[in-house]
Amino acid sequence: MQSVVYLFGNDSNLLLQWMIDSFIFIEAAGGLVINERDEILLIERNGVWDLPKGKVEPGELVKQAAMREVEEECGVKNLSTEKKIAETYHTYPLGNETVLKKTHWYLMRYSGSDKLVPQLEEGITQAVWVNPTDISNHLKNTYPSIVDVFRLAEKL
Repeated sequence: MQSVVYLFGNDSNLLLQWMIDSFIFIEAAGGLVINERDEILLIERNGVWDLPKGKVEPGELVKQAAMREVEEECGVKNLSTEKKIAETYHTYPLGNETVLKKTHWYLMRYSGSDKLVPQLEEGITQAVWVNPTDISNHLKNTYPSIVDVFRLAEKL
């Protein structure tokens, strides 16, 4: 079950800092990847459709982390970033703690014919190219933040 929390206040920066201080904070990066046939790369992780993303390593640039994570999670190599789409935040439990993850999302292009290879050790069971006309079927089984990434990408 997913829930939504709304925070209200006069100082959004102060609220964000309170959130960061209250949880284990992880910075991540990922991509909405489109191939030469205008298909979109999706992964299935733990039974839910998602976009490839992962943690930014210490000293790593966010854009480089996004490309590295897409490569690692899906096996594709010939990527280029076009522009930043958005930043999203979500929480999840980790033992007795709660993680607040900030993810930087980039619009990426892929050219090539690499075979998609899901990173099984990360819980990814499928990596697939999806025709844009079929995306809505996959977004019925995804996270609200992923739906937001698609919505914001349409405005670019």
